[in-house]
Amino acid sequence: MAIHYRTQQNIKAKLSPYVKNQLAQSSQLLQKNQLDLATALYHYYESNPFIEITENQQVSATFTHDSSDYSLAETLADPNALSLDEYLYSQLNESQLSSYDKRQVLYLIGQLDQDGYYRKEDQATCQLFAWRQSELESYLRILQGLDPTGIGARNLKECLALQAKNLPNSQLLERLINEHLEDLAQGKFEIIAEQEHNSVDQIKASFSQIQRLEPRPARNFSFETPAYTLPDIIVSVEKGELAIQVAKDYLPKITFNQNYYQAMQSKNLDQTTQDYLKEKKLEFDWLVFSLKKRDQVLLKISQHLIHYQAAYLNQESNQLRPLTQKELAKALDYDQSTISRAITDKYLQYNQRILSFQDLIAQKISAKGKPLTRKQAEKLIRQLIAKEYPNHPLSDQAISEYLAMHDYYLARRTVAKYRQALGIPGARARKRQKLTLKK
Repeated sequence: MAIHYRTQQNIKAKLSPYVKNQLAQSSQLLQKNQLDLATALYHYYESNPFIEITENQQVSATFTHDSSDYSLAETLADPNALSLDEYLYSQLNESQLSSYDKRQVLYLIGQLDQDGYYRKEDQATCQLFAWRQSELESYLRILQGLDPTGIGARNLKECLALQAKNLPNSQLLERLINEHLEDLAQGKFEIIAEQEHNSVDQIKASFSQIQRLEPRPARNFSFETPAYTLPDIIVSVEKGELAIQVAKDYLPKITFNQNYYQAMQSKNLDQTTQDYLKEKKLEFDWLVFSLKKRDQVLLKISQHLIHYQAAYLNQESNQLRPLTQKELAKALDYDQSTISRAITDKYLQYNQRILSFQDLIAQKISAKGKPLTRKQAEKLIRQLIAKEYPNHPLSDQAISEYLAMHDYYLARRTVAKYRQALGIPGARARKRQKLTLKK
């Protein structure tokens, strides 16, 4: 084993900067879910003149005018029937944008907060999706053109200004919003009227219009999990046996234009250009290798999780078996960092349910006694408190001791931490609440 370790160290030491960079890119591809991976492949296509790309038919089928799943006419009749994400998605679905642009706007929708604002730092978003600033601005304009008006605004002023564009006297309204909003709120109408060379009555009337605008464009929408969450692994039953496959419905197909590559090679090129051609061919080969490796890792992890958590997945038990990333890595002979990248933001479809990979990994929180995960511990704490005597609520120490009697070992501080996470007050506060209710 020691010789093997030194050999691996020697190999790592001899890696060229180029190979190290390719290994890093391979790790990044492993970390991406299906939608993010699709975007990454388009960026490879843009940077490598020999890569050709074919849009997956599933994407084209999803973004069509005939889609019955996301009919804008039906949605307008009852917008509250959908979440904000679904409502915006339905409009994208019926737009004339390319499938690629629709996908990019879809990413931005995922960045909105519960008020419908885009409050992220531009630099962080550009880095996350590998966009230029101009691309971000373009996709943001598309998003802000959707209903409800004001969606995708960066702040309150922009939100109100987007709505004011559609109103009579929009130029004055936009100036008042962008330059005088604070003074309007303080009732400084005379000062504003003088600066705008307008009457006080007109300023007051415009302010009344502004007050009727919606400062929270997402107010009337629910925030459930988006219906378009895509699984990265699909599990189906074929002839009584489980079939596990990597989902590729939204991944474009990449190929290498060998004819163009050979035509370029046949020319009398300088050494720099020859090196460039070799680099692009190696880049494609490594990309294909990395994608295959990603599939292998995801399949191997999925197979283990599905068998290990079979009772939970088949709804024979409502409890997960304790499992840590470290234990999973050891069982599959992977580095823990590989496991962490592979399960990040990934989803699995099983029996028509969409589950997060991370939801299937439940860390055992105590080395002593029966296996116990955090979710299980919180459930036990909630049950004990629900059954306690109103005049004698259980202290955290009492809960800890009761659990120990049943071979579940949690320190008092851990009980307190989980209780607080559940939003349950301490014993004294619970007693006061119940006494108040009696009165």
